[in-house]
Amino acid sequence: MATSKTYDGGCHCGDVKFKATLTPALDERTVLSCSICSINGYLMVYPKRKDVAFEDGSDAKLKPYTFATGKLEHLFCPTCGTSVMGRPKDPTAMGGILALNTRTFKDVDVDKLEKKFHNGRDQPLP
Repeated sequence: MATSKTYDGGCHCGDVKFKATLTPALDERTVLSCSICSINGYLMVYPKRKDVAFEDGSDAKLKPYTFATGKLEHLFCPTCGTSVMGRPKDPTAMGGILALNTRTFKDVDVDKLEKKFHNGRDQPLP
């Protein structure tokens, strides 16, 4: 059975904080070729929304950026600019997942994680 682990994460300035439980525990991250993912250096993991808890409603502080079809939001801290996550505007889309940027996880050396490449640049937008 896969083991679970809970990670603390948040933006650079500390205005946005969360705990994310991943099953299995983090051992790889996805490198995406999407235009915004490449520019921001996203290294994503995909937990269910129910497995991510933001402290003190800090997710309400995140500001969205959308492009193309506008169905996906890329959320960042308006104070420090940290790109925290992406999510479909429709919470039931894509199986109810979030795309969390592993670069925002505390005490995780992302350079030691296995890379998994996803060609998002050529994937049709939802």
